[in-house]
Amino acid sequence: HDRRREELALRLHHQQEEHDRRREELALQLLHQKELADKAAAALDMAKQEAAGAQKALRPIDETLDDDLKKQLNEKVTAVVKKTELRISGMEKRLTRVTNLIDRFREDIRKKKAGRTSKVKELVLNILARHREAQSFSIEDMFSEFDISGNGAFDEYQFVSFIEQAEVTDAEEELTKEDLIALFALHAKDGIMTQEAYMDFMSAYMKVAKPTALTEELCIAGCKALRQLKIGELLQVIDGPKVDEGSGLSRVQVQPVVGSDLSIGWATLVSNAGSAFLQPCPAAEVAKARQ
Repeated sequence: HDRRREELALRLHHQQEEHDRRREELALQLLHQKELADKAAAALDMAKQEAAGAQKALRPIDETLDDDLKKQLNEKVTAVVKKTELRISGMEKRLTRVTNLIDRFREDIRKKKAGRTSKVKELVLNILARHREAQSFSIEDMFSEFDISGNGAFDEYQFVSFIEQAEVTDAEEELTKEDLIALFALHAKDGIMTQEAYMDFMSAYMKVAKPTALTEELCIAGCKALRQLKIGELLQVIDGPKVDEGSGLSRVQVQPVVGSDLSIGWATLVSNAGSAFLQPCPAAEVAKARQ
């Protein structure tokens, strides 16, 4: 048994090393691709300048001359430089095609980065959800965990430090410091994340996109429906998202922000068919509705 455990531990260790190696390779690939795109763009700009310079050099006619004289000179020059101008024109068309290729290359890089950032955000939100549940914190309560100085905002160091300390050991994928810095930069402004930006990052507010039931419990089966949520209603997320094991649906505990009925209950985020019942809502819109 000890030998089997050692073999299993060794196998897991090798798998983790392989996972880390692949993640590092992917990060290096993205960096290398960006460097290649930048170099290609710089070379392309130089080629365009040279083509424009060559085109101009073929007709070195003084623009201050009389229009009729310029016309006569152009007619004489055309007979001599026509073939060269056609070659330059062909080069410019090729440069345009290269420009399009570089643009598509950059877009591919952007999509890969966006995909990674989206995955990182999902992992971070899962970590924070577990931390909130363990500490019995609401989303608003947990802001003070980041804003340790009480200034109403926090910086990159506070964000990264908190996530690294809160990260659970059984997370499906390890997060790097670079991942967290990139995620923070996406949601911060001037190196600071305000409480409003934090609430947006946490998807703390939702807006009803399609009518759906507000129920008493997380589990849909057999629970009482409180009422129907109407399109456009603004909701504050109190708990979740959590999965209803019976239906497999992801649900959140919410409370309407304004209105006559402020009952707290559970609502489904997305149907089994993929239709969104609730969508993230900016904190600024909620603040305006509360005025």
